[in-house]
Amino acid sequence: MPIESRKLGLLLLFLGLALLLISFGIAYMAYSTVEGVVIQSGDIVNAFTYLITVIAEMLPRLLWVAVMVAIGGILMSKGIVLMKMEGEVYSPTGTEE
Repeated sequence: MPIESRKLGLLLLFLGLALLLISFGIAYMAYSTVEGVVIQSGDIVNAFTYLITVIAEMLPRLLWVAVMVAIGGILMSKGIVLMKMEGEVYSPTGTEE
């Protein structure tokens, strides 16, 4: 079933935009609720350990959002490229009908 490149480009563009908006929403909700780092001890070793623990908890979430943003950006760029291809037909099987 051949698909016009403009339609496929619009679909990819909106999918990428939706993924970007969702990932920014997730990032905002995750990082707006984070409590501030309060160091209660005068011991530098405990303070450093606490900071490393906070960073270790945040890093997987940050990497997840970064991957989602990268995928959304790639989808959007491919959608824009396909939208610029006027009159061409995309066929998933590689044969044009």
